[in-house]
Amino acid sequence: DSARETYEIIAGVQRFKAAKKAGLATVPAIIRHDISRTDALKHALVEHAARRDLGVLEETEAIIDLLCTMLSKSQKEIISLLHRVGKRAYDAGNNVIPNSDDAQKVVEVFQSLGKHIGSFRSNALPMLGWPDDVKNAVRQQQIAPSKGRIIARFEDTAQRKQLIDQAIEDGTTVEEIRRIKREHD
Repeated sequence: DSARETYEIIAGVQRFKAAKKAGLATVPAIIRHDISRTDALKHALVEHAARRDLGVLEETEAIIDLLCTMLSKSQKEIISLLHRVGKRAYDAGNNVIPNSDDAQKVVEVFQSLGKHIGSFRSNALPMLGWPDDVKNAVRQQQIAPSKGRIIARFEDTAQRKQLIDQAIEDGTTVEEIRRIKREHD
């Protein structure tokens, strides 16, 4: 009775699925036993970031998950750290010299991903606080994040649902949604 080894695909998930669909019995692979969970997450994030169908919300969540794992911190602690580091980056014109190991690691992750931390802080992080209905519509790529940003400001659930439906079915533009928001306020 031998124990069956299990493996996790870190990079190449789409290629693996295509190979399975094509009926291939074997696929070329590199098996790494020496990779840390943090490095595996980094590789997976880079792989996913290269995919065109990965949405900005999923990418944001993946970056937060990576940093949580890497720094052994909660999501709340990571978001707070990102705000501090991102503000410093903005104030210093992105010439940041972090004053902590954690801040330095955050900067290194963003550099390795080719992302600007200040932009991430101001544009991506707020999405995590959006109502679930808006996040789901953006996650399913039914509406653009630019539309979601405005719709998320509506507190009334029924009105948000109506705007999401309008944006999906009628192609309501960002400007039209802004006009509705101004009229509502």
